[in-house]
Amino acid sequence: MRQSMSLFVDSLKILYLHIKPYELDYTWTVGPRQLHHSVLWYVTAGQFALHVQDARHVGRAGQIYLLPPRSAIRCHAITERVSLVSVNFDANITFLGERVWSEALHLPVELDGECPQIASVLQEMLRTAGQPSAAQTLLLQAGLQNWWLCCSTGIFDPCPPEPFLSWMRGWRK
Repeated sequence: MRQSMSLFVDSLKILYLHIKPYELDYTWTVGPRQLHHSVLWYVTAGQFALHVQDARHVGRAGQIYLLPPRSAIRCHAITERVSLVSVNFDANITFLGERVWSEALHLPVELDGECPQIASVLQEMLRTAGQPSAAQTLLLQAGLQNWWLCCSTGIFDPCPPEPFLSWMRGWRK
């Protein structure tokens, strides 16, 4: 099983599209809508109700959400203020054709626990996005690859280094 999962992970192609921080108030709602790309949300403040393919989640500060492409979502604020960082990207596993990559890897929508490494990767990506340069696109792509390195180390390696992504243990399948 480990070897076949490694083949999937090694064949994954990820393409950064954009990153944006959001400061939202109690009137914030989304949907219903279908996503065209993969979306990563890192919640920095507040709470919101999130429905992905009719499964309900409660978004809260410190949580990370991986919204699969082609998924139907809707959400609304629960608290007065919601802050999150949103990263849109395309991803696929070359030999799986149109199958959704995150489903093939059995990744959940809600990634349990806080992860300072993810927060620092996203903060660096936000800094890079705000400073145009000749290398900006390459640096943002590298940031997204770094995010995936954090995730895949925690999910697929039998013993992730401590405390590196110890929060990922809960979502191994």
